Amino acid sequence: MILRRWAFPPHSCELERALLQHLERHKDKVIDVYGFAGLIQACSRSGSPRAAKQLEAEITRRGFRGNKSLGNHLINLYGRLGCVRDAAAAFDGIEEKNVVSFNAMITAYAQNGHSRQGLGLFRKLLLLDSKVANIVSFISVIKSCCNERLEECRWIHGLVDEAGLSTSNIVVGTALINMYAVCGSVADAEAVFGSMESRNEITWSALIAAHAAVPGHACQIWDIFRAMENSGVVPNEVTFISMLSSCTVAEDLSVGRLIHEAADKYGYGSDVVVGNSVLNMYGKCGDVDRARQLFDEMGDKHAAPVAWNSLMGAYTQTRNFVLAVELFSLMQLEGVIANKVTFLAALNACAGLAEMTAGKTVVDCVVECGLFGDDLVKTALVSLFGKCGYLDVAESVLGEILVPDSVSWNSIVAAYASQQGHDQDVLRGFHLMHSHGLIPEDGVFVAALNACSNLGALKQGKLVHYLVRETGVESTDVFTALVNMYGKCGELLTAREIFSSMPDEFRDALTWNGLINAHTQHGKPEEALSFYRRMQQEGTRPRKSVFVSVLNAVAALGSSVEGRRIHEQVAECSLDLDSTVGTLLVNMYAKSGDVDTAWEIFERMQHSDTVTWNSMLGACIQQRPRSSEAPHEQQENEAVVVRLFARMLLEGIRVDRVTLLTMLSACASHASLSHGKKLHGLVSELNLSLESDTGLFNALVTMYSRCGSWEVSQAMFHAMGSCHGDLITWNSMITACARHGQALQAVELVRGMEQAGWSPDKVTLTVILSACSHAGLLDKAYECFQLMRGEYEIDPGPDHYGSIVDLLCRAGKLGEAEALIEKLPDPASAVTWRSLLGGCSNHGDLVLGRRAADELFGMDPRHHTTYVMLSNTYCG
Repeated sequence: MILRRWAFPPHSCELERALLQHLERHKDKVIDVYGFAGLIQACSRSGSPRAAKQLEAEITRRGFRGNKSLGNHLINLYGRLGCVRDAAAAFDGIEEKNVVSFNAMITAYAQNGHSRQGLGLFRKLLLLDSKVANIVSFISVIKSCCNERLEECRWIHGLVDEAGLSTSNIVVGTALINMYAVCGSVADAEAVFGSMESRNEITWSALIAAHAAVPGHACQIWDIFRAMENSGVVPNEVTFISMLSSCTVAEDLSVGRLIHEAADKYGYGSDVVVGNSVLNMYGKCGDVDRARQLFDEMGDKHAAPVAWNSLMGAYTQTRNFVLAVELFSLMQLEGVIANKVTFLAALNACAGLAEMTAGKTVVDCVVECGLFGDDLVKTALVSLFGKCGYLDVAESVLGEILVPDSVSWNSIVAAYASQQGHDQDVLRGFHLMHSHGLIPEDGVFVAALNACSNLGALKQGKLVHYLVRETGVESTDVFTALVNMYGKCGELLTAREIFSSMPDEFRDALTWNGLINAHTQHGKPEEALSFYRRMQQEGTRPRKSVFVSVLNAVAALGSSVEGRRIHEQVAECSLDLDSTVGTLLVNMYAKSGDVDTAWEIFERMQHSDTVTWNSMLGACIQQRPRSSEAPHEQQENEAVVVRLFARMLLEGIRVDRVTLLTMLSACASHASLSHGKKLHGLVSELNLSLESDTGLFNALVTMYSRCGSWEVSQAMFHAMGSCHGDLITWNSMITACARHGQALQAVELVRGMEQAGWSPDKVTLTVILSACSHAGLLDKAYECFQLMRGEYEIDPGPDHYGSIVDLLCRAGKLGEAEALIEKLPDPASAVTWRSLLGGCSNHGDLVLGRRAADELFGMDPRHHTTYVMLSNTYCG
C-alpha cells in the first residue's frame, strides 16, 4: 500500500503577523484607549502570547499602563492565552481596581486551574467591601471552586444564599450545580436544583451532567430527562451529550438506545457532535455492529477524525484488532487528518495483534507528525514493541519517558508477560513499579503472580500477595492467580484458605480449576476430584480447562469407573472431540487399562495432532499381556505400535521429540533393533542434536543396549564424551554394562562418573550391586554397599539389601545372608526371601530353606514358584 503524506494545518499566524505590522506602522501615530481595546480583541483571536506582550509593551510606552479599562482587557487576554503570571502582573498594574478587575482576575485563575488563588482573591474582594461582589463575581468564584474541597464549595454557596442569588438567578444556580458536580456531591447539586425558582435547558443539562459523573446513574439520568420533558423544557445538544456520556461510562446499552431515540426525536440525530457521542456509546457498550452502521450512514465524517477514533476505539476495546487496523488504513486512503487519539487507538490495535508490519506503518506516521515525543504515545509504543517481541526497544522507549506513570509501567510489565521466558523481567518491572510508589493495575498483579507460579518463587509470591492486600485489590483474576500461585508452589493449604475467603461472586470455573489442578499436580487426585464435585454442587459449569485438570486426576487414579462418568460430562459439553480433551481421554483410558476405548476415541477424533498420536502410541505401549505365558500378545502389541507409527508418518503427522522417545522406549521394551535403527536415522533427518538433547541420547543408548547392540551403546557414549550428558546418561551406560555382564566396567564407569562431577544415586548403586551379584564380585559389592552410607550418604533400600543377600547366597554364605535379613530396618520382601530359598536349593540347606519357604508361604501361600523351589531343595 502506498501511504499518502499526512498533512496537518499549520499554526494560524496571519492575525499575529498583521497585528505586529499594524503596531509597527502606527508606532508614531496616536492610538487611544478604544483603539488599544480593539487591538487586544484582535490579539485574543490570534492566540499569540508574543503579540500580547508586544501589545502590552506598546500600551506601557504610550502611558496607559495603569488604565483600568485596558488593564481589565489585558487580564482577560492573558487568562484566555494561559499566561496567568502576566494576567496577575496586569492586575497589579491597575492603579484603581474595581469589581470588574477582580472578576477578570478570578476568572483567569479559574480558567487555568488555579482555584486556590481565585478563592484567595475573592476573599480579598470581600474584605475590601463585602457588598461590592456582583453576579459575575460569584459566577467567577464558583468556577474557581470547582476543584476545591466540598467545605469550600459550601462556604461559597452560603455567600450566594446571603446575596439571594442561588434560587432567583438561573445562571448562578446552574453554576452551583456544576460546582457540586465537579466536587462529586450529587446530593448538593440536587438540593440547589430543587431550590431554584425557575430552570432552563442548561440547568437541567447541568443536573444530568452531575449524575453522568457518577458510575451507574444511567437510569437516574433517564428519569431526570423524562421529568425535564414533562416540565416543558426542550433539551439541547449538551443534554444529550451528557446523557450519552453516562451510558458510555456505565456501559448501559438499554438506556443508551432510549437516549438515541430521543435525540432523533428532537432533531439532534444529524448533529455531528451528538452523532459522534451516539456512535461512541454503541461502541463502548459493545454493540460494534450498530456503531459501524451509524458510522457508514454519517454524511460528514471526513472533516474530523472523531467518528473514526470512536469506531477504532470500539474495535480495540472489543478485541476486533484486525477491523481497527483496517479502519486506520481506510482513514489514510480517504485523506482524513488523524490526531493523537487516532494513533493511540491504532497502536493499541497493532499491539493486540502483536503485528509489527502494520505497527511499523503507524509508527512511521507518528514520527512524521511529530508526536513521537508525547508520553502517551510513547506508552502505547512500549506496549506495541513489547508485545511484538522487541523488548529491548520497548525498554528504550520507556527510558525516554521523563517520569513514567503507572500506565507506562503497566505496559512494559504486560509486554514482558506476553513473551515466554521473561518471568524474571515481569517481577523486576513489578518491583520497580512498587519502588516508584506506583500502584499496578489488576493485570500486572496477575502477571507477577503468574511469573511466581512459573518460577516456583513462593517467597516473591508471598510479597506480591502482601501488596495485593495492602492496595485492597479484589477481582476474580487476582484471586484466581493467587490460588494458582500457592497451588503450583505446593502450598495447598494456603491455596484452599484463599479460595474459601473469596466472595462467592468472584468464584468462577477458572478459580475452581486452579484448586483442582494444584491438587492433581501434587499427587492428590482424590482431593482434586472432591473439589470438582463440590464445584458442580455449587452450580459452576465446568470449562475445557477444568476437564483437562480433572482428566489428569482420573488418569493418575487409574479409575475406569470415574473416568467414564467424567467422559459423559465431557460429551454433554460437546468437548469429547476436542483435540486437547480427546487426547487426555485417550491417555486416561490407557492408564486405567481400557485401551479398546482409547482406540475408539482416537479413531473418532477429526483433528488429531502430534500430541494425540503420541498419547495413542503410549497407550499401546502401556498395554500388557494378560498373562506371562502369552508372548504372542506381546508380539501383537509390538506390531500394533509399529503399524500405528507407520500410519502416523503416512498421514503426514509431524513427528516430535516425544514421539521418538515413546517409540524408542517401545523398541527397547520389545528388543526391536531394526525399528530402533530406523528411528535413529529419523533423528538425523529431523536435525535433532543429541549433544543438546540428553534425554533423546539416553533413550538411544538404552535402546541399543536392550536390543543387544552393546558395542553401539558404548561407541555412542564415548563419542558423546564424559563432559556431556547427565546423571541419567551415566546410569543408562552403567545399566548397559551390567546387562551385558560387564560388571567390572560398570564399576569403572562409576569412578568416571564421579570424576565428571556426578554423584551416584540409588539407581546407580542398585545396578552396580545387581551386576556384582550376577558376576560373583562379593568384595566389590561390599565396597559399594559401604560407600552408600559413608561417602554417598544414601540409605540402602530393599533393592540394595536384596542384591547383597542374593550375592551372599550365590557365594554359599547362607548364614550371613540370613543374619543380614534379620537386621533389615524393614521386613524383607518376597524377592529377598526367594533369593535365600534359591541359595538353599543350590547349596542343599534344607533347614534354612524350610524357614525361607515358610516366610514366603506367609506372604502368598498360592505362589507356585515357592513350591517348585522348595521341592528342588529337597530333591538336591
